[in-house]
Amino acid sequence: MQYGAMLLVVGACGVVVGCGGAAESGIRPEPLNVSSYGGSTSAPSGGGSFGPRGPAASSGHADEGAGILAAPDVIEVPFAIAVEGEGGAAVAELEPEARAVTERIKAATGHPVSTRMKTMRFENVAYGKMESAKRQTIAEGCVEVDISKDTEFWARARVLASISAAAPADHVLTKETHRTTFGAPVPRVRDPEVHRKALVDKWMERSRGFIAAADANGAGTMRLSDCAPPLEIHQAPVGTDQVLLSLPAACKLASGEP
Repeated sequence: MQYGAMLLVVGACGVVVGCGGAAESGIRPEPLNVSSYGGSTSAPSGGGSFGPRGPAASSGHADEGAGILAAPDVIEVPFAIAVEGEGGAAVAELEPEARAVTERIKAATGHPVSTRMKTMRFENVAYGKMESAKRQTIAEGCVEVDISKDTEFWARARVLASISAAAPADHVLTKETHRTTFGAPVPRVRDPEVHRKALVDKWMERSRGFIAAADANGAGTMRLSDCAPPLEIHQAPVGTDQVLLSLPAACKLASGEP
């Protein structure tokens, strides 16, 4: 008979927000300066921070017991482009600018790159606390820079430095009709699913360790119950040349017979 249970979450780590993550990038571009359009010369202050923010790399030691350390084989660079107006004309203006971002980072790094667009949204332009009737269109995407997982530290650092120079995080590049901003580059594993079996094995090993520890402390016979299916593999950068992969899964650690 089951007479006690507690929730056990094994192998969890912080979610990395990036191109491949499930969470939104949080890019909130501020409006364009309407002086470029022959209107008021006062610059809009924006309704939010203009710029995606990549996750900070871990400054401590990775909890390898919670996952697997892997070498990243792609560096993701989130970006956002904003242009005043909406409709087909705005989209037509944004598309070549997205291609220009791709070429900018490709030229800076000398590595193969690809761009994946994520979202497009339409919203009012805000000036301070006042919202105008003007509309703006914002496109969000991510440039993926290919890098061999065998790349040594300094070569990898040079690629990151090239990206930082060409696409400085939180810096707004302003042209006559649009604004572009970038988030911090994020090292990631392009196909984490190849590690799923090893992560499941790691999760089971860690779960058995919890059960053994509970039994050794006199908690009686313990077992796992009500396990949820394994979720998406999480990635967390650890320094420059490692990514911690983990597979969070929630179970109840119950005592007694089922």
